[in-house]
Amino acid sequence: MTEIEKLNQAVDEFAAAMKARLAEKEKEGYTGWDGEHSESDLCDQIMTDADDILSGTADEDTTVAVDIANRAMMIFWRRKHS
Repeated sequence: MTEIEKLNQAVDEFAAAMKARLAEKEKEGYTGWDGEHSESDLCDQIMTDADDILSGTADEDTTVAVDIANRAMMIFWRRKHS
């Protein structure tokens, strides 16, 4: 497998995990990703999650990394579509 093929596979798997997590949170009633929370709030949540990973307090699964990616996507989407 070439480098770009591995990268594409990684992105595809990560995107699938992001979508699954978004669906899970939507079923739990979470809304407002496109405006309810400020970019500052999203960045604060990203930093808190990153600190949890670095300190070892985050679970060893990939959920926190996916949450970080989803919040980064929200910032990306707002800036691209504002």
